[in-house]
Amino acid sequence: PHYKQFFKDVFGVVGKTNHILDLGCGFNPFALPWMGQTLKTYAAVELYEKDVAVIKTYFQKTLHQTRLETHTIDLEKKEQRALLYKKKYGLVFALKLFDLLKKKTVEDLVRNIRYCWLAASFSTRTIAGKRMNVPRRGWFQKMLRRLGYSFTTLNYENELVYLVKKENKSKNKTGEHP
Repeated sequence: PHYKQFFKDVFGVVGKTNHILDLGCGFNPFALPWMGQTLKTYAAVELYEKDVAVIKTYFQKTLHQTRLETHTIDLEKKEQRALLYKKKYGLVFALKLFDLLKKKTVEDLVRNIRYCWLAASFSTRTIAGKRMNVPRRGWFQKMLRRLGYSFTTLNYENELVYLVKKENKSKNKTGEHP
């Protein structure tokens, strides 16, 4: 989806947030101007240090009001991903990431990261560009139900987004998430 509409839809459901964790962020940080949020912290997690270096340079030149945290982490390694469980986030992005990870890793992340909302997206197209017969991820929905997390979905031409609500008692006086 177009970034501006995507963020309008996501934040229309989750509300304002001050702290975002972006798992497997790639170059998602370049879309921050379209979020329409004034963030205190943006934590970018990426596998490759060279990608993190580009993100750091971008933040230094353009986004001075937001504190950037970067983590070069292999999410399949339990001891590395455990570093993400210490802080609390209003929103966690996992855009087109969870299909690339082991299901056990996905559950560990979904269960142990402290957040109010998770936006997890999945492609609705095959590698050949054809529409998938069953774009919903049954395994993901079953896991969320088993964990007791509620969710809603946003549907786009090439992407299905699950907005997962985990913690609801953390809004501050202004109605914003951490």
